Amino acid sequence: MNSKDHKIPFGLKDGHSISAEEADRGGGCNCICSLCDEKLINCKGEIVLPYFRHESGSDCVGGYESSLHLEAKEILSKIGKIMLPAVYASIGMERIKIYRQQLLEFNSDSVFYEKKLKGIRPDLIIEKNGTKLLIEIYVTHKVDENKKKKVMDMDVSMIEINLSKMKRGMPIDMIRAMLLNELTEKSPKKDIYNNKQWVYNSKANKITEEVRQYVTEKTITQIRNPYHHSHYFVYCDIVNNCPKDKYGGDEFTWNCDSCNYCFSKNSKSVFCTGHHRDAIDKIIQKNIKW
Repeated sequence: MNSKDHKIPFGLKDGHSISAEEADRGGGCNCICSLCDEKLINCKGEIVLPYFRHESGSDCVGGYESSLHLEAKEILSKIGKIMLPAVYASIGMERIKIYRQQLLEFNSDSVFYEKKLKGIRPDLIIEKNGTKLLIEIYVTHKVDENKKKKVMDMDVSMIEINLSKMKRGMPIDMIRAMLLNELTEKSPKKDIYNNKQWVYNSKANKITEEVRQYVTEKTITQIRNPYHHSHYFVYCDIVNNCPKDKYGGDEFTWNCDSCNYCFSKNSKSVFCTGHHRDAIDKIIQKNIKW
């Protein structure tokens, strides 16, 4: 076990998260572990950064991570806001920013800790105006593909906050800064601005699905190069009004690779929206909010 797991930065006192720095020293702090409810000892001295340990000396796997989850929930409940990362929609080969980073404000009683939702249990759920935002706190494990698929099936947006590089003893105001993207003297810019990402965004998915209705599938054909027998010409039938058409005939598929209206491509087909690019451009412009 990582030694960091034994050194818990936040305990639970009277139902609320408290840092080892704020709590009284020793066993008189009246704090328990947020995961196993066991009594904690506050190891606070003059040299070592303050931390809690279990009075029994038990190996509480997950106690460190649980304490960070609870502290993030406590901070969000108090401040009632979080800075969300920018939203990008993938339209073919192009990644388009449709929403710049924005501040989400909410009521303090709208934050729920590990509330079960259709087969998953997100670390936090924020509810506002009937819409849910799921939050995962990444300390030791990122969101896996199974959970991501369930979130996509529910069509509920989720962000992941990366606290994996958080150092033991990090002040509460630095965790707050990471949630709000606020720079402090002690917080590196890269940690503040790059610590959140979308696992799934419902708005970006809706734009992708709106574009999908204009997709036409074109079959890829391969013909052996008569001058280089180990090489092939790879082309597909062009769509009407093809953005890459130069010669009025079949189009080499490497041109599709650089086309913003190529929705996707595999070894057998090109999925093209180039013949409806005016409609695609309108969808993008309609949804851009920055």
